[in-house]
Amino acid sequence: MPEGEGASGDWVDDFQAKHLLRQVGILGSNGSGKTVMAKVILEECALIGIPSIIIDVQGDLARLAMEPEADENADPERQRAWSESTDVRVWTPLTSDGLPICIDPFNLPQDVPEDNPEEFLRMALDRLASGLTSLLGHDLNKPKGRQAKAFLFKHISTLVEAGEEPYDFGELAESIRAVDPEEFDMITPAALKEMARNAEANNTGADGLLYSLGTPLDIGVMMSQREPGRTPVNVLYLNTLPSDAMKHAFVQQLCRKLYDWMLANPSPDRLQCVMFLDEAGPFIPPDPHRPPAKDGLRLLLKQGRKFGLCGMIASQSPGDLDYRTMGQARSMFLGSFTQKQEISKIEPMLQQAKDPKAITANLPSLKAGQFELFSPDFSEEVVHLSTRWLLTPHGSPLTNEDLGPLIPDSLREWAAGFIRRRPRRTRVPSWRRGGAEEERVELLHSIPTLKSANDPMDVLLATTNALAIATMFVATYFLSHSYIDGELGIAWVAVGGAISVLLAVLLAMSHFLQDDWELAAKVRSRARAFEWVVLAWIWAVWSIHRLDWVDLGWAYYLVMVSQTLVTVFMALEYLHRIRLGRVSFGGESLLDRLRSVGAVLTEAEISSAQASSDELMRRFGLLTTALTVSLISALLWTGSDLSTGLLREAAVRLVTLEGAVLVANLVSIWKRR
Repeated sequence: MPEGEGASGDWVDDFQAKHLLRQVGILGSNGSGKTVMAKVILEECALIGIPSIIIDVQGDLARLAMEPEADENADPERQRAWSESTDVRVWTPLTSDGLPICIDPFNLPQDVPEDNPEEFLRMALDRLASGLTSLLGHDLNKPKGRQAKAFLFKHISTLVEAGEEPYDFGELAESIRAVDPEEFDMITPAALKEMARNAEANNTGADGLLYSLGTPLDIGVMMSQREPGRTPVNVLYLNTLPSDAMKHAFVQQLCRKLYDWMLANPSPDRLQCVMFLDEAGPFIPPDPHRPPAKDGLRLLLKQGRKFGLCGMIASQSPGDLDYRTMGQARSMFLGSFTQKQEISKIEPMLQQAKDPKAITANLPSLKAGQFELFSPDFSEEVVHLSTRWLLTPHGSPLTNEDLGPLIPDSLREWAAGFIRRRPRRTRVPSWRRGGAEEERVELLHSIPTLKSANDPMDVLLATTNALAIATMFVATYFLSHSYIDGELGIAWVAVGGAISVLLAVLLAMSHFLQDDWELAAKVRSRARAFEWVVLAWIWAVWSIHRLDWVDLGWAYYLVMVSQTLVTVFMALEYLHRIRLGRVSFGGESLLDRLRSVGAVLTEAEISSAQASSDELMRRFGLLTTALTVSLISALLWTGSDLSTGLLREAAVRLVTLEGAVLVANLVSIWKRR
């Protein structure tokens, strides 16, 4: 950076990356150029290959993603170098205007150092519990908050050890509700209920999107190069978050992830990352205020230098900052201040200075872009300097709508590649067993319905299953007589009997394994192909009757009714699957939730599944009614009767469908009363 205004002057080129390791503070009143000073440092770091994570709370730092503009004051060669050697990514929580990003407060670090891994994981669990405590609305500095953290630490640790850790707030709520309060003397039953309610609330609406929409916050991803030779510059655009509480939650989780990454990737002698927070006052206020992100930021600033992290903090209001935290900074860039009260707040932050007043005496006379650099590791004397001209555009904050053109499709595809699907459970966690009062899932023949008469699809499934098993045995009986009479081979009887027995076994297992969800899930996973076998066999029996190979007598109508119901239900099943696949909860489709082993659904998921089933049945009911009216109209118009022929068959099929829909809807309505 040069001494003097604009691009003129001599460069202060002795100030190197190593001097940033002891943390940096940038203070200056509004219009002093503190944000420009910070951007100069970030640009210089990127040009020498040092990645950055930039917390943009106002929207102006996202301009780093804009292409350099032709400007006589800027250095075109360095602008070209910037364009060719940096990869600026603007991450946006809650929206897809930039690169959508979410926070995963349940994810433990994947990189565990070989040196003392148990202690590392224990401390990681402690930080995870602290984060969850804040996200559930507790103040860690109050007794109730400390009790909540103690419970969560013990609870989550136990679940992790058993391989049953929750994947989202909905599962956390389930696991908390399954806790026996007598086993935890550090928290009251009332507090447990409140914690479960708060966890459930975090799994819905905008709160749920904060934890599910986009690429999970991962420092390793941010530090990775998308293209060889391009330095990652990550801008976390927090203007998309509608509340201060969400911004604090995001920054708090960022600090947790960054600290875990630091411990697993130490670099004590080399700067490997710069974290910059502009307008830091709300996040690091003076004591006794302790917002959720404060402890994490203080820890990063205190210990970051040992791991190669530069924490850079900027503010226009020194009085809004915790002076002891800022005192950790060994390099202070001080811009213009005219108010004595503001200047007096800076002096306690200059803990290493022999005479802080001598350093601050010149601040009122500084112009925009001029700074006093106090850095004992760099120079024993205070250095007077001016910022160089920025390589990237500088101006008013960008809006959400401005971000889209800054994100190329290739960058979106790259970021989307890190979106993680929630792991599929291979066994039912202990906190889901024995929940007799909860809604469960029935997936016989892989048909997704709620195992409840409240769901008309479940009633229709039960009706179809009952009719199908009756049809199979009756048809096998008539086929046996045809074999005895010499009309059919033994193979028809053997196949019909085998399919009938297998169907009966599956239905029986579905009933008797209701409390053994893991075994029931294995049975259901193997039932998919058999669904088609049953349908194909019913059609085959119907066909040989139509071809006059065999006379089924009165059983023909039973076969026809069963054929109609099974065929139509399978079509409805696939339509239902499509609808459920379009509904998402916590980053997972409702269809996947229904397929999960031992799924215990939230109220919102149950309501959505029932709404999908109701809507599908309503539309199907309208279709069958329209067909029935058409048939009756045709009969009235032509004067035909239904004693024989195709019209009779059509009438039987329509009456079957109308009756099934009517029964399903009446039973579900009655059950919901």
